[in-house]
Parts: sequence; structure tokens; C-alpha cells
Amino acid sequence: REAIFAEPYFTEKQDERMWSTLADPTDVEVLLKEFRTAVQNSDEDMSPSERDGLQTFLDLPYETQVTQLRSVGILRPLYDPSVSKHDVDTFLQTQHLDSGSVGLLAPDGITV
Repeated sequence: REAIFAEPYFTEKQDERMWSTLADPTDVEVLLKEFRTAVQNSDEDMSPSERDGLQTFLDLPYETQVTQLRSVGILRPLYDPSVSKHDVDTFLQTQHLDSGSVGLLAPDGITV
């Protein structure tokens, strides 16, 4: 189990591409089209549970999909483990938050 979590799911380049995509409204729309295509084509790289989860997301109203993806992009400092503590602190200050209130959002064992 530890070995699974020791290796990053994305390469650094893939990771940066994902975060850049989530930061741009036009790229989010392109990403949603890619999601739809992957589900329609029964992408072989996708497990049945991944496909079902993605389909559930795509069943949401389009504006909700865009809003949810953009929200993740905006909250990058809280979700991306490669973001430095300094950048997280700066983000929290600009959002008028403190690390105590954000601790509620972080998974167990992760400190921000």
C-alpha cells in the first residue's frame, strides 16, 4: 500500500498541464470535451469505476461541471502537494483564511 502512494500518479509535466488547464476557463471546456469523448469511446485506459465516476460527473449540469473544475484549479495551493508552504501561506492570507480553518479541508495526516 505504501508503495502505491510513494509514486506520483502524474509526472511533473502532466501535473503542471493539469493545473494549468484548471486555471483557464477555455481549457476547462476542452477538458470536459475530452472527458465526454473518453466515456463515449469506452477508453481502455479507464477502469469501469473510473468511467462510472466520470459519467456521474458528466451527468451534472454543464455549468456545475465547469464551476467544480475551476474551483479545484483556484484552490490549487490546498490540493497540490508540490506547492511550497510559503505559497500556501500566501494563498491563505490573500483569502483571509488561517491554517486552522483549512485543516478541516485537508485529508488526515496532511498538514497545510
